[in-house]
Amino acid sequence: MTENSTDSTSAPGFILLGLFLLCALLVFMFQRNHVPSYQGLYPAMQPPIEGRFEFGPDQVLVTLSAEPEWKRIVIFAYGEDGTQFGIIKPVYDRTVNIMKGDFPDFRVRIKNGQVDGFDILKGANNSAEGQGDFRNHLLRAKESGRHYGVQECLYPICTRCLDICPVISQGVILMPVAEDGRIYPVINLSKCPRCGKCFEVCKPGIIRNPNDSTSTRPQSSPARGY
Repeated sequence: MTENSTDSTSAPGFILLGLFLLCALLVFMFQRNHVPSYQGLYPAMQPPIEGRFEFGPDQVLVTLSAEPEWKRIVIFAYGEDGTQFGIIKPVYDRTVNIMKGDFPDFRVRIKNGQVDGFDILKGANNSAEGQGDFRNHLLRAKESGRHYGVQECLYPICTRCLDICPVISQGVILMPVAEDGRIYPVINLSKCPRCGKCFEVCKPGIIRNPNDSTSTRPQSSPARGY
């Protein structure tokens, strides 16, 4: 009686153990078969827009090499301490006007070719230290041989591509300061998962879908302002 009783009570235990192992195997197979597989497209980069600067007595006229997708563009100028001052201006028929009394929207602190922080200036007192008339920033940069120019990327104010990249910790998208002073994204394609999220959220259209032929622009080389 004792042996029969032991066999009868252990049988359900083996059945439960078998079911548990089966469920674990099914879960493992499900997870393995549903690991994200990014078989999409590598993002493409728009050639940077260039700007030709004409300095007048009361304004600075900037003529762009192409019409930006966002219809807004950053005009930047560097100060003596290497700070980049920027103003976001509307674009009308590939032209931008910087008028006397236009004040910068932000300033970016740069260290060793990388962004080291930034300040939003819009809404601050126009006489605040380090702000000043943006037209004067451009004139001083021109006279002193410092960088000034046009830039479509809004980093570090906009970080949408960095925020949405699923493997950003691997250094897929970098935001170095280029030799000409502008900040422009660089993508490490060898680490890119090809998920397409970066070009879906890039509002200025700098990072684009390579199949979107409407986003391409010819590479041109008008006179630069730097």
